Amino acid sequence: MQLCDIATDPEPCNGVTSSEAYINLCGACVSGSSEERSGQDRCGVCYGGEECVGCDGVVYSGTRFDACGRCLLRDDAAWNDCTRITSVRPDVLDHALGAEDTVALRGAGIAPSTLGDVACTLSLEVRKSLVTEGMIELLVELVHQSGRFTLKCSSTLLGDIAIDRKVEVTVVDSRELAVTRVVPDTVIVGQRFQAVLTVPKIRSDTELYCYMRENSSSVARVIQPVRVMDGEVTCTESTVNRAQVTMFGVAYTEEAAIDREDVGKPGEVTVTADAPKILTAEFSQDLRQIHVVFDCNVQGPADCSVIFTEDTVQKIGRDANCSFVANYLVVDIGTSPRLTLDTSLTLTDASQVYRAQSNPALSPRASGSCSKVLATDPEVPGLIPGLQIIWEAVGLERIAPPSYHIVAPQFICPTGLEGTALGRAGITPVLPTSNVTLPTVRILTTSSEKLKFDWSIFFSLTDAAPKKRSQRDNLLVWRSVRGLQADMKRSGRVLASNQIPINITMVNETSAVGNAGKSVNNKEFSNTGSSSGTGTSVPTRSQNYSEPSTSGLSDNRKTPETSSAALTKKMNKHPRTGSAEIITSSPYKKLVEEEKEKKRQKETKKLERENNDKFKREKRGRKKIEGRKKGKELKEPKKKMVSRKLLTSSSSDSEDEDIIYNDDSADDCHWFSDEENDAECLYCTGLYSEDHNGEDWMMPDIEYKVNVTGTNILGMPGETKYFSIVVASLNRSESSLELLLLAPDVTYTDSNYYVEAKMSTCRNDLSKQILRYKWSVSTRSEMAKDLNVELQRGRILKLAAGSLQGGQLYNITCSVKGEVGDSYLAEASMTLRTLTRGIQAVLGTSEVTLGTGQPLELDASQSYDPDMLPGALQFLWCCSRPDGSTCIVPRPGPPVSVESAHAEAFKKPVLALPAGSLAIGDYVFTVHVWKLSSNSTQVRTKVSVVRGSPPVIRILPDPRLVHVNPADNATVQAEVSGLRECCRLAWGVVEEPGYQFFDLSGLVGLGDAITLTVDETLELETKETLDSKEFPLIVPGPIGKWPGLLGDSRYKLRLSASCPVCPNTSPANKRVVESHADVVIATNSPPEAQMLQVTPSEGEALLTRFTFSTRSASDSLPDFPLLYRYGYKVGGSREPRDSEDVVHVFSTSSTELEAVTFLPASGDGEETIITPVLNVCNSRQLCSTIQGSPVKTRSPSTLTMDDIDNIVSEFGQLSASQLYSEALNLAQTLLQTLKPMTDQKLYLKAGTKVEGAIRREISALKSRY
Repeated sequence: MQLCDIATDPEPCNGVTSSEAYINLCGACVSGSSEERSGQDRCGVCYGGEECVGCDGVVYSGTRFDACGRCLLRDDAAWNDCTRITSVRPDVLDHALGAEDTVALRGAGIAPSTLGDVACTLSLEVRKSLVTEGMIELLVELVHQSGRFTLKCSSTLLGDIAIDRKVEVTVVDSRELAVTRVVPDTVIVGQRFQAVLTVPKIRSDTELYCYMRENSSSVARVIQPVRVMDGEVTCTESTVNRAQVTMFGVAYTEEAAIDREDVGKPGEVTVTADAPKILTAEFSQDLRQIHVVFDCNVQGPADCSVIFTEDTVQKIGRDANCSFVANYLVVDIGTSPRLTLDTSLTLTDASQVYRAQSNPALSPRASGSCSKVLATDPEVPGLIPGLQIIWEAVGLERIAPPSYHIVAPQFICPTGLEGTALGRAGITPVLPTSNVTLPTVRILTTSSEKLKFDWSIFFSLTDAAPKKRSQRDNLLVWRSVRGLQADMKRSGRVLASNQIPINITMVNETSAVGNAGKSVNNKEFSNTGSSSGTGTSVPTRSQNYSEPSTSGLSDNRKTPETSSAALTKKMNKHPRTGSAEIITSSPYKKLVEEEKEKKRQKETKKLERENNDKFKREKRGRKKIEGRKKGKELKEPKKKMVSRKLLTSSSSDSEDEDIIYNDDSADDCHWFSDEENDAECLYCTGLYSEDHNGEDWMMPDIEYKVNVTGTNILGMPGETKYFSIVVASLNRSESSLELLLLAPDVTYTDSNYYVEAKMSTCRNDLSKQILRYKWSVSTRSEMAKDLNVELQRGRILKLAAGSLQGGQLYNITCSVKGEVGDSYLAEASMTLRTLTRGIQAVLGTSEVTLGTGQPLELDASQSYDPDMLPGALQFLWCCSRPDGSTCIVPRPGPPVSVESAHAEAFKKPVLALPAGSLAIGDYVFTVHVWKLSSNSTQVRTKVSVVRGSPPVIRILPDPRLVHVNPADNATVQAEVSGLRECCRLAWGVVEEPGYQFFDLSGLVGLGDAITLTVDETLELETKETLDSKEFPLIVPGPIGKWPGLLGDSRYKLRLSASCPVCPNTSPANKRVVESHADVVIATNSPPEAQMLQVTPSEGEALLTRFTFSTRSASDSLPDFPLLYRYGYKVGGSREPRDSEDVVHVFSTSSTELEAVTFLPASGDGEETIITPVLNVCNSRQLCSTIQGSPVKTRSPSTLTMDDIDNIVSEFGQLSASQLYSEALNLAQTLLQTLKPMTDQKLYLKAGTKVEGAIRREISALKSRY
């Protein structure tokens, strides 16, 4: 695979093809072998300190001076065979750090057993001395004078202790170092500049440190001086990232420069910045947000109205919210937005958006606008051409059509139970259990995208329907369609969940019967194209933008106006031209009984019309006969019938909608007949005119066909979904049953996936049976394999993360059978499509520094394939210079690329290059990771090769840093090698566009973990350098005043190391080498759970069914599907405190936004307080928990064995479904409530029944396995 752009024949560094010029190790373009080592020391390190040369002058001899001053190998028996003090740390004491300090003396032969008590003088007051193994500690009180002081020590056992003449202590006072001038005094953010400080107290070659402190930071950044002259200090080049006044100063010690704000008198540099510029703007994948991208990190208010113009505020919707993450302005789109594909967003001239971490007075406000242009990308699967968006032609946002699917029952039962369709005496209601669900239409989406749903409902006759029906029957069918349509639309508009229950009565303010006989313009109608010829479509007004909805939270249906005046108003609003018999024999008859006189008059007028109609018919008949006798053909009068055309007006659910008679003939609609003035009620006793209860009942033997289309805020429609519902006939209702599979139809393979099976049945016996389920998961793909799920026999199928393959279609089938017989009662299937995340390439560091004499190691071994595709990961590394040129090996001869010279190393997951492979300079290494069955993904890192031998930092790769939970600790593992005496390590946060910033030094609880000085240790007695030292960074979750990391953000953290080249030498030779390594961590956000409601707010334990309801939680598209866990905590004045923290989970689902349960009671005569709890987790296993308003329970007033049997039956069903936690919670609820009751019979019987159910389940498990 050719992924690297490697020059096949690179030119020499001087650009002359025929020359012998080449780049040497120190980065110089030279020619000839004599210049190959130009700039290198004898160790082969460019501008190094010859650390490999021994004290005998021989390279790599290994000899060193010991503490006794002898040149020996470390393993020599005479090594350190003396008593001598060789070093003191710190050797500079600063008054700015306090009035006293601790000094550590080290050397050879230092131990309590050899020295005894020790007394030291330092021309300062030594208040305390302590001898430990290998070290003498002195507590020194600083005098008011400064200068250099000589150390003298003596012991009670040896007398005077030999001390190297170079062991001296210098006392200084950084508070005296006042800066009187800084040049330049004004710079621009991001500009590299070299600060020159005028400091009158400074003398040439004084050892000191420059520092830069930004006003908002309590910790300064130390800058090494490049030149120190009398009265003047020139600091190393630096940049400032914030528009504010920045302080530049000097200090004698690094500790004083970093930690003390009162050191000396620093000078000021004013840093200004240009106004932030908009680069691009794009929608989030789920269209919930707009991300406006700037050229720098920005901040501003949360109120969008002070950021955008009034016109833009109207476009982004009411209650839109603005937030800032790094260089992003994130706009949470509000309600009723007016966004289109050609929308532009405009900032106000005083937008209050300015550069982050800056002084608003020095950072101009952002202004301007971002406009969209359209583009297409044919390579994006599922993308509708012409609907892709480019903002400012910079950021390409792929927008896919809305994705959702519908789960609905095919039939509903003729019972009087809420949630079913018909009421009839003598039919026992089917209780909802874990096995049986009430008829509910579920809209399952794969994101938090706000959609508008448009409903259309058709109807047609089933084969069992009577062939001849009265016009009244037809109008009542029409009316039931209207009611169903209005109910679905109303439930979907008011609530924001994913369920719409089908109710007993579709109470609707629109009366189909009352509107009969009116005429409207036929232009308002269009043919629906129903395939049956008897289908009729009733449209609905479009819903407001909201999440898919459920009813269960509340019932906001409007009841019809019941006063006679209201009815009269309706009737008079639209003068009737049809028969009044329809009204007087309708179920609204009882509403006009008060106006008997008006009714009598209407009846009289009706009879007069009928007589007049009869006379006209007789007259037309005579004329027809006469016409035929004259040889004329007269047209037959067209039969009036209810139109089968679709009303397309957007006000189709209003009170003013019309049902007209059409002139079209309909021979296939024999049931449209006006021969009868009344009819026998199909689902009640007597005639329709005598029934007053089922005003909007759905009709049996009618197939209600529903079409639903979701549209996003840009007007992009999704696929239209179809389903139909039939009210089961009374003679077949007992045999009607259906299995429903509830689950998202798409998922990612690295998350757990749940499928829930529920029965929709009219058989009351199944609600108490222990049902057994058989699952299968198969695929036709040659790449994927069928899953073995035989051991899962419950109603919930769990597919663990990693068990599926990405980019595949799976067929999931479930069969169910009861306790009696071996035949299966029902079977259902669904198709699951697995999405792909792509190969995740993981590198430990995004930027690293090393010297020319150090090997390079880049580790991508933690890369992984979340899609679980077959085959092994393949790796290929590429190297380029920042300008895109080829990386060349630094050696004489024709230019050779680094990839060619180390071809095999570039194919391994861990790239290891020997020392000397790269010349001084900057490089970009890119690793491509792929499988034969997947596309390649890549990640890159910057490598800087510098002078000398700086400490080598290795940050260990960790895939967990890609999706960090802000609520948890984030740990970065790091190792540092090549450390020497007086090295300093420090973690910091890099300020760059695209990366969120926080003040690491200000974190509560980190303290000294931020910086570390590597003091001399006993190891240095035997080793010149320390082995790799672990130096991790732990960023805590929210604690104290620290709010924690921001969700859905990226942070760049930097570990820096600086070490002196030659310790214990004169200040002029104390050069410092520095290195650093960067790591990027990305945070995820847990789902944003919505309000949890429980109805009713109080009730009886074990008798009242409490409904927990919520709305769809919000999260990013890649974090779906979500998992909802419903539970509660039992609290109260007499409950133990620890029990209040236990959450009793009773339902877990990836689709259900509603759960029903019994709740316990304490049984002490007082009300028990129950706190509802909802836990929502995304596919990254990040969770959020909310609590609902407390509800109250009390002991049951009347409890029978039938009630106990129902609960125990439910316990058995949960156990059989392998939902053991939920089952035990239900048993605990039962027994906890019964135990305190005075009558213990129910408690004992319940315990026996629960024990029996457990034994049956254990027996079933034994027989199964």
